[in-house]
Amino acid sequence: MSNAQRVANWIMDRERLRTLNESGMPYDVYGDPILAKYRFCNVRREDDRVTRWLKKNWRDPYAGHPNMVGAMLLARMVNWPPTLEAIGFPEMWDADKTAHNIHEFSLLGKAWSAAYIVSTCGQAMDKAAYVVQTVGEVMGRPAYTPQPEDTLQAVWQRLRGINGLGAGFIAAQVVADLKYCDEHLLLARDWLSFAVSGPGSRRGLNRYWLRDKNAPCKEVEWKEWLNEMIVEVIPLLPPDLQDIHSQDFQNVMCEWDKYERVRLGEGKPRKAYKPETAYSV
Repeated sequence: MSNAQRVANWIMDRERLRTLNESGMPYDVYGDPILAKYRFCNVRREDDRVTRWLKKNWRDPYAGHPNMVGAMLLARMVNWPPTLEAIGFPEMWDADKTAHNIHEFSLLGKAWSAAYIVSTCGQAMDKAAYVVQTVGEVMGRPAYTPQPEDTLQAVWQRLRGINGLGAGFIAAQVVADLKYCDEHLLLARDWLSFAVSGPGSRRGLNRYWLRDKNAPCKEVEWKEWLNEMIVEVIPLLPPDLQDIHSQDFQNVMCEWDKYERVRLGEGKPRKAYKPETAYSV
């Protein structure tokens, strides 16, 4: 079986798992045992629980708010809805209050999601203080607000100028949210084609193209390989899955790398699957 067919099968099986989960039907009885046992993100990022919570509680109700860029950066650096609910959408930015709320949740147990790795970039400081400091560089500043004719790439490049966002992955996650709620980015000419690699998606594409999974590659090479992979995989998908855009395929490559790791006996994902009960969407 070609890797194009393997990826297409993974996409179809993961989407089937999502629909069965949402209908309350047990997937583990007759589905893929690896998908049933471990936690994998959805094919479409918009279907993931944290993103659905953000859409319902922050993105849609506050669309057009001048603090939206900073809010999405805060959301993705924290990435845990119970903490975000306690903070509330930052209509008026209060750094001290935000840091206090994060600390309170830290004392209670869990204040962050482990989905994205957010360090203090070598600075000897509290993580909550670091997050608030980084978000404060963006919050409400017109220089980071998308403008008419902006591309997703252009907004991402500006965000990378913020200390701590230079690697680009978290900045790309912010753009992935903004593209659905900013009036200018909804019309961006690279809405479908924009994507930025992460460690998992680089490993996934290396596997796809039969390279050493840890082989280094430049971002421009990764993007070319991503586009070539998409051209091969899309025709193998049913019509209802052929609208997946490049950022979703970046995510698919990351999750497919996790899947292949289990299938090939190289290791296991960090988390087994269990329904999330800490918050509702």
